[in-house]
Amino acid sequence: MKLRSQSRILFVVLLLTETLVLTGKESIEGLSLENSDTISKSTVYKNALSWYPFDGSGQDVKSGNNLVIHRVSFVDDTVRGLVAEINHADTGYMEFSQCPIKGEQFTISTWFYWNSSYVDSWQVVFEFANEIQINGVNNNFYLSVNAGTYYGSVAQSFMKGWEYVGSKIITPVDQWLHLAITFDNSKVTLYMNGENVGQGTMAHSMADLMLNRFFIGADPLPGRFWRALDARYDDFAVFSKVLSESQVYALAHDTLPVSVPAIPQVFEAEDYAYGGWENANDDTITYSFYSLTLAASPDEGETLLLGKIPGEGLLTLWAKIRNTEGKNTPFWVRMNESAWHAADSIVAHSGWEWVQLYSANLPEGNHQFMVAAGQTGIQIDKFLATFDFNYDPEATYVKNDREPPAVPSSVTSGATTASSTLLKWNQSIDNNKVTSYDIFYGSRVFAVTTDTSVVLPLISSSTYSFSVRAKDADGNVSANSSVVQVTTLPLFIFIDFNNIKQTIHHFGASDAWSVEIIGKSWPLAKKEAIAKYLFSNQMDPNGHPEGIGLSMWRVNIGDGSADQPNSGYSNGYWMRETSCFLKSNGSYDWSSQAGTQWFMGQAKNYGVKYFTGWVN
Repeated sequence: MKLRSQSRILFVVLLLTETLVLTGKESIEGLSLENSDTISKSTVYKNALSWYPFDGSGQDVKSGNNLVIHRVSFVDDTVRGLVAEINHADTGYMEFSQCPIKGEQFTISTWFYWNSSYVDSWQVVFEFANEIQINGVNNNFYLSVNAGTYYGSVAQSFMKGWEYVGSKIITPVDQWLHLAITFDNSKVTLYMNGENVGQGTMAHSMADLMLNRFFIGADPLPGRFWRALDARYDDFAVFSKVLSESQVYALAHDTLPVSVPAIPQVFEAEDYAYGGWENANDDTITYSFYSLTLAASPDEGETLLLGKIPGEGLLTLWAKIRNTEGKNTPFWVRMNESAWHAADSIVAHSGWEWVQLYSANLPEGNHQFMVAAGQTGIQIDKFLATFDFNYDPEATYVKNDREPPAVPSSVTSGATTASSTLLKWNQSIDNNKVTSYDIFYGSRVFAVTTDTSVVLPLISSSTYSFSVRAKDADGNVSANSSVVQVTTLPLFIFIDFNNIKQTIHHFGASDAWSVEIIGKSWPLAKKEAIAKYLFSNQMDPNGHPEGIGLSMWRVNIGDGSADQPNSGYSNGYWMRETSCFLKSNGSYDWSSQAGTQWFMGQAKNYGVKYFTGWVN
């Protein structure tokens, strides 16, 4: 851990008439712990996708997306400790080994020191670009300390032109600042020292920009390197989600935010029924049940892909069911890529009740879960997932929000290959917040995402029909969007025989035991035909191969079981009984295994160069 001598802020909360009231900036500060140097940096950045502490290198200590360093120094800063330093005269920069962002939701943060020795417009903190110019434009997205005048973010493409989301802040020089930017389905929020200083929505998505080069510091692409600057960096981090204001504020003070109350995620079972799952009504409850004959273990036809659950810690998955017969293992549950879990400790009950199906400690992230039928006829109303261990839906759950999100609009597909397509749409509106999107293939949920785009794995030369719906935390779902048809490309496999990757020493096969009998007892014409099939590498008059052209022949060296009065094998095991060259008096009989030796001779005559002996 690097010790920081940066000034700290102590927050005082006044308790008036036993009521805690926090508003504005104070409410954000109140969600962060008092800063302390005792918190390790690995804890502060534990949920980062990538983190670069710049302790003498460009190593990504989280996921291995290391930076390639170009004219960068690592210096001991009096405030931040060991940091990375770049200079405009050298056009210093650091390039990511691979794309650092995932999808249309991410956060990037860094400690940054802008040296007043060289100040100019459009100097960039980081830039993502397409190295190939299209219609004279290198598509790009970057964060600038001086976007014309103010701290801001820029995106540009040949399709949608140039656009800017800025602040009214002139970036200070000669001091350490904490800079952060969040990107939430084209909504950009800018932070400086933990405070929201500007926000706006871009027309561009990340998918629109087709980015393929990713830099910290100067952009080395021709015509763009003039954006270089004199600066220092520390603790550059990338998160694969949109951080809240309290989380960004905590990063800006080298600490952690206090956990906010976990919001339960509800999934109405009837919204996911397909195939053997059927819906029915009981007074005010619409429920689902599985009606077909079940396999011994979960299979594709019995599985419901239900959605994403954001959070970390101990997850509990509840279900509201009616299990009047007390059937064993009414459901199977699968979380992320784990094995199927049998929910088998559920007893009979005459009416509707909440039961626990599953619990597990999970790392921070969006966790996908699936449920499969374990018995026919079990009635299920809804699922509820929560990271609040004390939450009891039997006593607490009430569905207050019944307003569904708006239908996702402008669903399109693009970048279709033989194995995938990119599906994207406009962000849906909800009275609270859209938590995820269900992608339908026909009548079944095919995939779930929290982004407004997703890459779907597909089969070549096939046609698909997809639609999208939005979901909120209370389990309300929109109607499905208009259908988009996608036809994948044919799959072609190209082999360049001139590009040699490895050389095979030999192409071999084994004589096993059977050739001893064949070589000794079979008619000559038959065993010669077998030898030709095995060893010849010639062509017949019609241009067809005479054989497979073995270059190595593996030969059994017998153990003498055929020479013993009772070898333990019956006559039916003739292929395994072999003679031995070594006799009981210590001499060798080189005429033994005559059939095996006949095939060895044929192999040699056909040009086989290598023989391997093996013993029983």
